[in-house]
Amino acid sequence: MNEQENQLYEELRENAKMCDELMNKIYYKELPPKELKLEYKNLKNSCKNRLSQIKKIGKPNNVHQIVFDTFTSSYEEAMAWGFTEPTNGNLERMISALEEASYKFTKHIDQY
Repeated sequence: MNEQENQLYEELRENAKMCDELMNKIYYKELPPKELKLEYKNLKNSCKNRLSQIKKIGKPNNVHQIVFDTFTSSYEEAMAWGFTEPTNGNLERMISALEEASYKFTKHIDQY
């Protein structure tokens, strides 16, 4: 894998890490509920916007198709199966949604 492909996979790992960190903040009630919901909303929207950007721009020239497909499908699965709780929803269910998103971001790249 080249450097750009590694960067794509690192982006997925970083998203999973952000999901995990927010899960912990919610679980340990590190912030007021309103702030936790705002962080959830910001993360969800950031990932949604990035997926939209990925689809518009398309595959970079020096990235293999299979790597790009893995990258985009990870984002698509995270958005479809994770982040299912509305941004004004239940904090406990947000933990489950974030856990699923975290898993979807990394399930295809664990071997790399």
